[in-house]
Amino acid sequence: MRILSGQSIVSFCVFSVCFAFFACSSVCVFGQNAAVEDARIEKKGDFFVAKNGNDAWSGTLSFPNADGTDGPFATLEKARSAVRSAFSETPRPYCVIVRGGLYELMQTFTLDAQDSGRENARITWKAHPGETVRLSAGKYLNSWTKVTDPAILAQLPESVRGEIVQVDLKAAGVENYGSPKGGGIELFFNGEPMTLSRYPNADFVKIVSVDVNEEVNVRGTIGDKVGNFRFDDERILSWRAEKDPWVHGYWFWDWAEERHPVAEIDAETKTLKVKPPYHSYGYRKNQWFYGFNLLCEIDQPGEYYVDREAGILYFYPPAEVKKDTLAVSVLDSAVKIQSDWVTFQNFTLEFCRATAFSMHGANGLAVGLTVRNCSGTR
Repeated sequence: MRILSGQSIVSFCVFSVCFAFFACSSVCVFGQNAAVEDARIEKKGDFFVAKNGNDAWSGTLSFPNADGTDGPFATLEKARSAVRSAFSETPRPYCVIVRGGLYELMQTFTLDAQDSGRENARITWKAHPGETVRLSAGKYLNSWTKVTDPAILAQLPESVRGEIVQVDLKAAGVENYGSPKGGGIELFFNGEPMTLSRYPNADFVKIVSVDVNEEVNVRGTIGDKVGNFRFDDERILSWRAEKDPWVHGYWFWDWAEERHPVAEIDAETKTLKVKPPYHSYGYRKNQWFYGFNLLCEIDQPGEYYVDREAGILYFYPPAEVKKDTLAVSVLDSAVKIQSDWVTFQNFTLEFCRATAFSMHGANGLAVGLTVRNCSGTR
């Protein structure tokens, strides 16, 4: 099973795998002292992970002790190793409780055959009761500046030049940007997906005509196999200065779309050529497309562009950029489970480029997750 959300936030409360709650189910006691509640939780957990933890500690306390010599682990990976070791010595139910906070994953968190429990000895991973645990496949960007480079400003629409911010992605440790074709880096602001710069902003450009050299004839509907067509929108001519312009179109049928990098734009003939491989159905007159991945088309709040060559992100923020408001997707996937008799519940997965959660085999798996801001396409 694979779980993938689109552009908007999609929440999955529980997967239809197994709905029962097993050992370590939370018990919320209201009105009690927090320390008392922590003590009760510790009785239910074998290992703990927390933002203020340390992988050199035992991981058996839910918060650091008074002298700072022991406490929870800092990472899921260390807790996984601890469970493996403990289960191999004493196969019984184990529970890992993760304290609230944002955990930026360095790689997909995977539970494989080594992490399996048994039908009567389930391994449980869960968020601390009443706390939100976010497992992020992305990265927050907290170093941004206004654009001042004259060459960049000259490419931007004059009306927005004072609004655009830039982020050095390489300096932030983000170096894999993927392809504009789909499944690449995506930008989020205040928990919402932003728009890769495009023109028109909310409509399409019509193909005026195609050069019929390799004719396509589908029951009298004529087109051409080669992506070489004419346009009449003068705005497209400005794309010639772009590093990596792309077009997204419904090239022959209104239900079949594809993205292409632009090979050439001829100003004299107003002809646009795309790079092969060409669309399988071909191209024909009056079909529709838009351009994207264009620095010069950042003209409304929420649009962004990534210069993959320089590793620079350009963004027109719809509101003031503050700490932990700007994030990009980095990993394709957040969590992968290939183990049996595991419970994985009450986590939020976010900022994935493709499949947020996947499972293979995974007999007796019980899952309860929220998946948001994860998308392989746009």
